[in-house]
Amino acid sequence: MASSARPILCAVLDVAALGGGRERCRDAALRLFDGGVDWIQLRDRRVEGLVLLEAAEGLVAARDAVPRDPESPCRVIVNRRADVALAAGADGVHLGFDALDPDSARLLLGAQAWLGVSLHAPGEVDSAARQRSASSPSTTWMVLPSARAAAMPGSSAASQTAPISCARGRPALASITARSPGGRLS
Repeated sequence: MASSARPILCAVLDVAALGGGRERCRDAALRLFDGGVDWIQLRDRRVEGLVLLEAAEGLVAARDAVPRDPESPCRVIVNRRADVALAAGADGVHLGFDALDPDSARLLLGAQAWLGVSLHAPGEVDSAARQRSASSPSTTWMVLPSARAAAMPGSSAASQTAPISCARGRPALASITARSPGGRLS
């Protein structure tokens, strides 16, 4: 359903939003994929590794159950935890400031794995461009404003960084945050 003619729709969710547990996460992911979501990024720092692994396994089961165009397959990305991504059979990992470096993640996950790296300032784009794995075609750069920049009126690190990212031949993905207290997919 996704094609090069439209952006990738990536749902970034935590275990609670997916309902928790392997089966509930699978069911929620099936609804998301059936509804047109291309990628699901599992992002949850509050849960233990086993809980995260069970959720990731549910997402992968859903990915494998949904027929998609081979040109635009569903993908499951795990935030920060390359070990969980590998154990669950996820498509890749999104690396933050406190995760493995891209080269180590690439060694662990293999050449076909998708890597995401968060970039918050123009200098970080230049640094990422110099890293072998971060400049691989299967690496996505997520351009996000830092918490400090986001709090400053009229300042947007993303608006400064995105054009530099595009000039390096990388996609610049914007961050859209929807907050709902205790929000869960129904």
